Amino acid sequence: IEAEAQRLAKEGKVMESVSAGDYDKYIAVQRLKKWVLRWTVGWWSNEDEGIIVPMNAAKLVDDLLAVHGHEILIDGVFNADPHPGNVLYVDGKLALIDYGQVKRIDDEARLGFAKMILLVEAAIKVDPRVDPSVRPEVHERARKAIAAHARAIGMETEKDLDDSYYDQCVVYMGRMDAAFLYPRNVIQWSDWIQERDPLGNIDKVDYLVMVNTASMMLRGLGEMLQQYRNLAVCWRPMARQALEEKGMLQEVETEINSWIV
Repeated sequence: IEAEAQRLAKEGKVMESVSAGDYDKYIAVQRLKKWVLRWTVGWWSNEDEGIIVPMNAAKLVDDLLAVHGHEILIDGVFNADPHPGNVLYVDGKLALIDYGQVKRIDDEARLGFAKMILLVEAAIKVDPRVDPSVRPEVHERARKAIAAHARAIGMETEKDLDDSYYDQCVVYMGRMDAAFLYPRNVIQWSDWIQERDPLGNIDKVDYLVMVNTASMMLRGLGEMLQQYRNLAVCWRPMARQALEEKGMLQEVETEINSWIV
């Protein structure tokens, strides 16, 4: 699996995960096997114990990301501690517990983050690590747009490098697979980028610390279940809704379209 992941990373791709629909089909087959075995051997038999009916890992990850994306981008209040111990999942039903680390963000921060999600989602598509055929000037415009918006919402680094803002945003708010991290894992990558250009004052974006903590927990759980996700793709619908409700969506889409002119 690791070798295949690295091979795909060289092409800017990630391993294809089993979809929620495929999980549903497999679960149905396994349940049918159990039913047939008990019908033929006897309902009192325990011979079906070896037939495992898994949870739908794809749906679990999708639902968790959708719930927290809605909390952050639409509600403006979210649980920043969604580790696996705070997730209950029984018979396809999801429950979240322990809202002891809740963060509220104001509209300015919420909408600024929504714009960043759309910028990141679009920028990754024109990143040469994903599409080597992209014209360099298109990627450069995307990179500068990410850096400019990062500064606008209050992100700071000691050296104020465009690359630092771009790299942090596309990983923390987009993809953290081998195409963007290799040869490091995400912890090593975080240490590396901090050494290259340390973070500055985070007072204006303290909410991003908790957003990133929550999203890393959720995506980390996804990777444990071999369910890899691009955060910007998952949260794009909520980001669009948030901006559209405030009449800001068209302006953001116009900016993104200007990269390809």
